[in-house]
Amino acid sequence: MSSHSEERLNTRYLAIFLILGLLLRCVGLFLFPAGMEGDEAVVVYWGRKWIEEGRWLLISYGEIPAWETPSAYFFGALDLWGISPRVGAVFISFLEVGLCYLWVLRRSSRETALLAATFLALMPWHFFFSYVLGPCVAGLWTSLYLLDLKNPFGRMFVSFGGLAYYASFRVVLLWGGLVNLMRRRWWKLGADIAGAVTFFGALFLLGEDHIKGFISKGSYLVERGWQEALHHYLNAVLLWWLPPLQTHWGKISEISMDDVGYGFANMLGPQSPLSYGTSLFFAWGLYICFKNRTDRDICGLFLLALVLVGFSPSYVHFPFILPVVAFVAAVGASQILKKNQRAVMAVYLSLLLSLGTLAYMLGGLKSRDRWRIFSGDSEKVSQLVLAQTKAPFIWTSGIDYTKARLAADRAGIPITFFGINHVDWLNRMQMMERENKAKWVFIQAITMLERPRPEIKNLLLEAQKDYEKRLILFENNHFIKSKKEISYDGITLGVLYELGD
Repeated sequence: MSSHSEERLNTRYLAIFLILGLLLRCVGLFLFPAGMEGDEAVVVYWGRKWIEEGRWLLISYGEIPAWETPSAYFFGALDLWGISPRVGAVFISFLEVGLCYLWVLRRSSRETALLAATFLALMPWHFFFSYVLGPCVAGLWTSLYLLDLKNPFGRMFVSFGGLAYYASFRVVLLWGGLVNLMRRRWWKLGADIAGAVTFFGALFLLGEDHIKGFISKGSYLVERGWQEALHHYLNAVLLWWLPPLQTHWGKISEISMDDVGYGFANMLGPQSPLSYGTSLFFAWGLYICFKNRTDRDICGLFLLALVLVGFSPSYVHFPFILPVVAFVAAVGASQILKKNQRAVMAVYLSLLLSLGTLAYMLGGLKSRDRWRIFSGDSEKVSQLVLAQTKAPFIWTSGIDYTKARLAADRAGIPITFFGINHVDWLNRMQMMERENKAKWVFIQAITMLERPRPEIKNLLLEAQKDYEKRLILFENNHFIKSKKEISYDGITLGVLYELGD
């Protein structure tokens, strides 16, 4: 095959697969479950609040982890403008694919760079996490660092921003420091250190709690017993590489990730981060990277991430290594094509397998919404209640408070929570009723998960008992004009009360 035909292969057919992968992400915006996880809701809620109040914070405040503060402003602004924050997440994933192409292009050929970007665009794990408001940016900072900026201030910015935004970026920075030290790239090492020192200086100025929070939230091994740490490490590695085994592990292990982990594992099905497509070439690519002196550092980054991945605070910190996985697979595929041009069909097959996997995932997004607590779609809760009241109401919520609070803030509905004793809760409710002259009160139910592990199941049962006691207390201290149970799709959402004069 001539070089011309090889060029046509890489620029036309690979570009088609790449575009299809990106378009499917846009389609997924209409199919991805509408609700948010608690952490996502917290980020969007505080971003909205800070922008509305004109507060500009650098690192953290209240519930927000140190590395989530910058994203709060971005996703909060989108939400205030009426744009779904997930649109922003998908847009960031587009940037990640583009940056992957650029940094691979600086290390290899144009064909390898396009192949790496295509593998990343079609990778089921990257596809799924491109909708999740925290991990969606993981590969962005990794690719920015691997872009190997020549400007010292640019490198300082990447080091500072990566540490401020994404906890697992410290793995990339540690790797970069070791590589620059061994290769005696002193100015690059100095720029990275300067960025890190500036970051920790900012933490120091903001208070000791910020430094403690950064260290403790970077690893589950801090302030935990060895048994729990071991369980977490094994659980993290299993979810990263073998999601079906992680689901089984979670069922037999009391000390494992919460039920959101089941959701991601079940959503991904039999997929590992390699995906069917990249797995055809990854092992060979890893060998080539190790054999090739110029790419040995990338092999080292992957192995370092593989060892340290279990020490991350949760499974959502793993996607930072996905651009590296795509690069390694692309190197393997490129080397095979150089030796045997007939292997081009294997490349097509790998891309078709990945494309088919994405189509399978898209088909299951809606049907697998029920692994989430239903009230994760708190917008639906507020809409159903408002359809009954035709007027604002007082909303009170239990363990779903972070998600309900965001929905209430969007709708301008006053809300309180169960997280105080019964008497204080009742007094707060009565005060809110007087201040808002409310005639309606909605007390949200505790929604059970379909597959809770014993530890979570016991917690939910206790919360259910507390909910029932609060209903009785509320009814005994109010004149109730009418009472109605609000349900949707067979799930009880809560009880709506109309108050008498």
